[in-house]
Formats: sequence, C-alpha cells, structure tokens
Amino acid sequence: DALPIYNDSEISEIALIENLQREDLSVMEEARAYQRLLTEFGLTQEELAGRLGRSRSHLANIMRLLKLAPQVQELLGSGVLTVGQARPLLALPEELQQQVADFIQEHDLNARQCEELAKKLAADPTALEKGTGEKAQVQENIYIREAVEKLKSLLGTQVQIKTGKKKGKVEIEFYSEDDLERIMGLIGERRQSVNQARIEKLRQFSQTGKFTV
Repeated sequence: DALPIYNDSEISEIALIENLQREDLSVMEEARAYQRLLTEFGLTQEELAGRLGRSRSHLANIMRLLKLAPQVQELLGSGVLTVGQARPLLALPEELQQQVADFIQEHDLNARQCEELAKKLAADPTALEKGTGEKAQVQENIYIREAVEKLKSLLGTQVQIKTGKKKGKVEIEFYSEDDLERIMGLIGERRQSVNQARIEKLRQFSQTGKFTV
C-alpha cells in the first residue's frame, strides 16, 4: 500500500499531537497545546479528544486553567502550585488570584482547604484581609501576655499593659509605701544591671575593637 501523503498543516498537527503524548509536559504546556490545536487546525474538543484518546471533560478541565491570572499560571506550570490548589482560584477575580496564591503557599493549604477558601472569598472578597488582621491581632495579644508575665515575675506584683492606637501604658500595683519602695528598688537594680552590661561591652570594644554578643 502507498504511504499516505500529508500536507504541512497535517504534519504540524501530527507533530503537536505526538508532543502531547510525552509524559514530561507541565499541565500548562498541555493546556496551551490543546488551545493551539483547536485554534490553528480548526478541531473541536470532541475531535481532539478522540485523536488523543482522552475524554472531552479532561480537555475542558485542563483548558480552563488558561483563564487563571498569568502569575498563577506560572506557579502552576513550575510546580509551585498543584492543579488541586490552583483550580479553585478560577472562581475569583483575576486581581485577587495572585494574592490568594501567595496565601496558599505561605500556609501550605491542601486542595480541600483551597476550595473552602475560594468559596469564602467568592462570597466576601475582603475575607482574606480580615483574616490577616485577626492573625496580627492574635500575635500582638500573645506578645502583650508574655510581656505581662515577665514583668509580674520581675516585680513580684500584678501588672497590666493597656494598648491604644497611638500609645499604651503599663500599670503596676503596689499595696503600701514599703511595697512601692521595693518595686522601685527592683527597677533600679535592673537598670543598673543593664547599664553595667553596656559599660562592660564598651570596655571590651575599647580593648579589642570588637563588640561581643
């Protein structure tokens, strides 16, 4: 039998289809190859699926990833994000997708967590900012509690730290003049100790030219 004769267009199509059957293509390379076959060679998704031996739903799901923000496509193509992590972002505006992708990486969210986050943001696009603010508040509260405990241990009395938008204040309880004198003495001793440590470091520097930590 005579060998079939292909024109240039058919040869290009065959080469591209063979390239798609390689196992080392990234998901974004696969999606772009599908898109090229559909546009350049006038194939339908049904026809392309038949030639590749894959389902039309598989093609459609992969090609939907081309609607992701370009930065997110890069993360997906390089393997930084998985398809399961990136696909939920399709439900979000493009300008929000990069921010959410960064959040996913920072917190190492799995696919299910990404889906839940995307649903929450689709209903309230400011939810991520609110969550970040809440996290910062929690971290600040932890810092304040640690400072209170250190002061209580140092002074041997009740201490409160109250914070405001521009300033805060420390309240130290005392129960008599003698107790106040005791607290003042402890603060004075602490200050003297810190000053002595500074003097010692300056002395070392004058002798060696180097500070030690």
